[in-house]
Amino acid sequence: AGQGIAQSEMEKYELGAPLGEGAFAVCRLGKSKATPDLKVAVKTVLRSHPHFDMKALNHEITIMRAANHPKCIGLIEVIEDKQAVHLVEELASGGELFDRIVALGRFTEKDAVFLVHQVFDGIAYLHSIDIVHRDLKPENLLMVGRDESDPSYMQIKIADFGLSAMKANAKSDEEWSKEMREFCGTQDYLAPEVFKIAALGKKAGNLQYDAKVDVWSVGVIYYIMLCGYPPFYSEDNDMLKMIQQIMHAKFKFHSPKWDSVSSDSKDFIMKCLTVDTSKRPSAAECMKDPLFANNHVFSEQALDVKDDLREFLSKRRKKVLGAVKAIARMETIANFKFFRDPKDPTQREAERLFRTIDSLGNSNGFLELYEVILYIQEYMQHMFYKKNSMGDNVVDEKKLKDFASNLRNLVDTNKDGAISLEEFVQGFVTWKHFIEEQEKAS
Repeated sequence: AGQGIAQSEMEKYELGAPLGEGAFAVCRLGKSKATPDLKVAVKTVLRSHPHFDMKALNHEITIMRAANHPKCIGLIEVIEDKQAVHLVEELASGGELFDRIVALGRFTEKDAVFLVHQVFDGIAYLHSIDIVHRDLKPENLLMVGRDESDPSYMQIKIADFGLSAMKANAKSDEEWSKEMREFCGTQDYLAPEVFKIAALGKKAGNLQYDAKVDVWSVGVIYYIMLCGYPPFYSEDNDMLKMIQQIMHAKFKFHSPKWDSVSSDSKDFIMKCLTVDTSKRPSAAECMKDPLFANNHVFSEQALDVKDDLREFLSKRRKKVLGAVKAIARMETIANFKFFRDPKDPTQREAERLFRTIDSLGNSNGFLELYEVILYIQEYMQHMFYKKNSMGDNVVDEKKLKDFASNLRNLVDTNKDGAISLEEFVQGFVTWKHFIEEQEKAS
């Protein structure tokens, strides 16, 4: 049993249709047998899953319990049995934010302000108790009510605290600083300082990000709400080009799409999307912005967002499907001898790995450092399995973290930002020796 987790019986709930399925859990509609009107969302995490991590789950549970705010999805209780851990959560039956905007008959700037104010209300509370969400995106902003007649139809809640960080959970200031250097989140909504720290690697020193990464993310979301497309994008899906736009906050308010949007909304977006974090407002400061003044008058004109937003959602879902296919390809890579035994990375295997990753990108014969980080950070853990006391495969986190911190020096030897085949192969030959030295030292 996980420490600090309440015990209860799953029989209290009647489980219905699946609401969604993630990499490690399935979420289902639940109904209390004692109080049939009480509908909940039950997230079930199977203990048999190869990536089941009770420590990480306890971390998320602790954060959800602390995030006791009307604008955050509430945790009702946690139920454990031999097969799984079940998180019984508040139900937000209205679906994702952007799907709601598309479904609305009319959507105005006033509506957008009303919604984003609620998000900042929740975020400001989280930040006040030293919780950083770190993965704010439209998919994690859920509408409470399903029907227009429901008073909660335009009420929103922040969901999914799986990547969140909480200072009270850190054992020391050093551990907290380490968390605030982790590369995590969803690329389109990541603040520039997150990319910068990832790119610098060990050279980042004591550089770390803070709660203002969430402010940047909401700024991106608000921009999309008002026009239907993201501020940072590349027509040819060039990931590096998009990251460079983010790093320099290069975006525009295009005419005529933005002509009817108030200058206060545009100013607010520019504040949120400020690269210099000392000049970017905190969530609490955002709440006091003139945009949210009670006497603010907005145009009653409906925003022209639906078609673009529908296309944005379609592209995003295709991107998710593409990612699934990419993962399947990466699983093939994981079967290479090179991945199964990191102490024997032959040149041929390394060359095949290089060409496979290159084919997932722009196929130009070079890998950008960002390509290596973003494409294989989640999947290179296949290199680092070890047997635990129960005989199960678990990730050797020390080797994985050592590898990530040494990635830049290993594969970009001439420091030009582009990784050639020769550099890549040599990097992993070097990695072989690095592994051996680590094992000798341990």
